[in-house]
Amino acid sequence: MHLPPTIVPGLADLHDWLLEHHGDTVDADRLPAIRTELEQLAARQVPGAVIELGCYQGAMALWMRAVLDATGQHQRSVHVYDSFQGLPEPGAKDPDLFETGYLRAEPEQVLALHQRWGRTQPAIHPGWFADTLPGQLPDQIASVAVDAA
Repeated sequence: MHLPPTIVPGLADLHDWLLEHHGDTVDADRLPAIRTELEQLAARQVPGAVIELGCYQGAMALWMRAVLDATGQHQRSVHVYDSFQGLPEPGAKDPDLFETGYLRAEPEQVLALHQRWGRTQPAIHPGWFADTLPGQLPDQIASVAVDAA
């Protein structure tokens, strides 16, 4: 699978690798959408951090970091929030598609993935959103990607 011709140089290998090795949580439509959003932050000089709610093993966070670096946004921080306990018990209105704990990962997996690709590691905020978001958000937020239950 190859990237559209507008891809920032240096990202093609990561793009293909993510689709091959993390295709269960990263798809070909989301990668360019996230890339475009992050490129526009640089073009509009929007201040603030990039946030991902629900990071699993950190594949999308790695993509975000790589795009930020490729577009000269080295100083922009990436923050990831995840329970690292997998999906919570379904609520009364949730469909019964996945069992509790599905998509469980460890913060070390996120760090190892970034290290493998030589990227700055994100700030990791483990815990349920109700416990982490109220007091652990950065002062300025430029973009939020939500992939959570």
